[in-house]
Parts: sequence; structure tokens; C-alpha cells
Amino acid sequence: MSLSGLWIGATLALAALLSVWIVRWGRRARDKSRLVCTCGYLPDPPTRSSLRWMRVVARLVVWIQIGRVRTTGLANIESAEPKIILPTHGHYLDPFVLAHLLPEGARIMAAHGLLRFGGGLGALLFSKWGAFCTDLDEGKGIPALRAAVRILVSGQTLVMFPEGWAHMDGAVGPFRQGAAGIARMAEAKLHRPVAVVPVYLRYGRYPGPWINRFSTTFQCLILFAGIIFFRRGVCVSVGKPVLSCELSKDNTLATETLRRAVLDLGESPGVPLNRNPRGRESSSISNEIEKLR
Repeated sequence: MSLSGLWIGATLALAALLSVWIVRWGRRARDKSRLVCTCGYLPDPPTRSSLRWMRVVARLVVWIQIGRVRTTGLANIESAEPKIILPTHGHYLDPFVLAHLLPEGARIMAAHGLLRFGGGLGALLFSKWGAFCTDLDEGKGIPALRAAVRILVSGQTLVMFPEGWAHMDGAVGPFRQGAAGIARMAEAKLHRPVAVVPVYLRYGRYPGPWINRFSTTFQCLILFAGIIFFRRGVCVSVGKPVLSCELSKDNTLATETLRRAVLDLGESPGVPLNRNPRGRESSSISNEIEKLR
């Protein structure tokens, strides 16, 4: 056999091996993505290496899309363990803003739709950074509530957005009742209070109510494409923790207490606030909490 024949044969064999490896990797990635996208499944905690990369990526993305990040009251995050970080959700990059501010690796409760982004690419990426899946549809989020309690009982920090989806019009949406219920259930297991840390993220500019005409995906594209208009920085205000033992046993009243703690951080002229939570969206989480008891 000539030298050129050997070269062609070796190239074909290498290509075949590479194809087999790609197929196997693709299958493993697909299976992993499906698992991560299962409501309540908890991936392994993020490693130090993945946290370092997360902060590098977060700083870069936030600097490009949002600009300067200013903080007030950041010491309140370090004031208590275990804790729930409870931020407003006014931008699709809120998790990135929080990621490079949190002093330790935290587990973020992420919507099913976010993790399915890019055909499951979001699940493979964000699970490495501590995210786990919740289903926002009524009656389907119970496994995520149980997973959140396990996170707190194990001593890890939980980050959850009480509005569910991002409200990119600048208004604060209605709060779901999961945080109050999770805090009390974790307290019962730990036999000590859980701290709920309110956080308000105020961006320099919002599109306005007109953006609500579009789907969440298209809203994200509008903010991404309109970087020249919306890159005006963000101010992150962190309030004093609210202890779970201070919350009412009534989920509606407890949620209103947490909502008030968050809104008090962001009240200023020019920032529209939705002060009338819609009971329908909150009641679904309340029903799920009752089922866990």
C-alpha cells in the first residue's frame, strides 16, 4: 500500500472515531440536559473552578450589556446562614448580576424555559453554576420546593426570583408565595430561623410597558439588540434580612411582608411599581405548599 493510501486510511479511521465520540458525547449531553430540566432535580454543587469561570463570564457579560454595577448594603448578604436571597427580576441578565456579587456559590432556582434555552444548552451551562429547575405552571412546582428546602437544610444559599419570569417593563410583578413557605419548612427541619434577604435591582433604563406585547424570548432579544439604549448600569440594593420566625403563618400575609421589604429598597421617583399582586398567580404556589405539609 502506498504512503498516500495509508494516509487516507488513517484519516478515515480518525474521522470515524471522532464521529463515534461526538455521537456518544451528544447522547450524554442530551440525557444530562433532560435530567437537569426535570423539576426538582438537584445537580451537584458548583466546583471552585466553575465558580471562577462563572464570575469571569458574569463580569464580562454584565459589563457589555448593562454597564456599571453599584451596590448598597452588600454586607447584609453575609449576615446570616442559612439564607434565601430574594431579588426583583427586571432583566434577563439578573442572575449574572447576582453571580459576580454573591460571596459564595449559591443555588439558583431557574425557570424550566431558561434551562431549555438553545435546545438544552442552558441546562448544561447553568447547572454547572448552581442552577436547578422549577416548573412555573400551576401544580407542577412541588419537587422544586422540596429541593429548595434540602438546599437550605444542607447549609447552602438559595436564590429565587419571587416574580417567576422577568418583568422587563420596569414594574415589579406579583410575588409568588414559595419563598415564605420554603423558609418556614426549612426552619422546621433546622430548628432555627432562616434569613430571607430582600434585594432590589434598579436598572438605569427600562423599555416601558409596550414591551409586554411581545413574548419573553422576544423581550430578551429587544434588550440585547438595544444595548445602545438600555446600557445604563444597575444599582443593587440589599436590605436587612427578614427571619422566617418573624413571618406570619398565613402565606399571603407572609409574602406581602417580604414584598414590602423588597419594595422599600427601590421606592424612588421614576421607578414604576406594581403594588397590586394578582391573587391567582400567588394562590397556585400556596396550594403547592399546603400539599407538602
